[in-house]
Amino acid sequence: MKSIEACFKWSSLGSSNVQEDYSDVLSEKNIFTLADGFGGQSYGDKAAQRVCEAAIDFIKKESGDIEATLPFVRKTYYSLEQNVLYNALIHANRTLLADNQKKQIFQKGGASILTAVIKQDWLTLAGVGTCSAWLFREDKQIPLLLEDSYLAVEGQTARQWNLPNVALGLTSDFEPKLTEHQVHSGDWIMFQTDGVTQEMRQRAFTYIQGHEGELKSKEDVFDGLRRGLEGIPSADNSMFLLIKI
Repeated sequence: MKSIEACFKWSSLGSSNVQEDYSDVLSEKNIFTLADGFGGQSYGDKAAQRVCEAAIDFIKKESGDIEATLPFVRKTYYSLEQNVLYNALIHANRTLLADNQKKQIFQKGGASILTAVIKQDWLTLAGVGTCSAWLFREDKQIPLLLEDSYLAVEGQTARQWNLPNVALGLTSDFEPKLTEHQVHSGDWIMFQTDGVTQEMRQRAFTYIQGHEGELKSKEDVFDGLRRGLEGIPSADNSMFLLIKI
């Protein structure tokens, strides 16, 4: 298993009173999830948490005992890790759909989600909706998985009306986006919700590139990132996970 040197989470409410972005990390197995919820008041946050926990629960069971999982759909054109993440998102969607069936329309929630597993030298990603993944390597920012949304436009500071083209909790008829990428020691990977603006991502990238080698510990990096991100305007919830390999 590839060693993860550090994992940092940053989040902001923006102008909202409720944080509807959620993340869950199983560090001992290099499993990461990030979700952006939406729905009626106080239901988007619950939807985001629900799908993250359901996805990680599925992956944990699959990695320990294949007989312990729910029915597994195996697609021959995907790798084993891609099949696991594909089925994890199918399971998370079924879980949220079942929750929504018990609720009135104004109580229902949905969520975009990004799930990732790092194994050996490979990063496997599965996503639905407005979450995205980026690789910081040397002097480059490389998109690994881009959002699938109505307003997939870089550089906006007010994106509260951005809508996913597809999301969990809405329908059983959807297809997650899946990709695999080779990663190397020294890489930084950012998993983000759509509230993270281009300016925020650039600020994090610039700080890491300019200061990482001068600092004594990863906590120094993260303290500096927090200070560097303060004051950047955002109308929406925003959250990212930043992972150092």
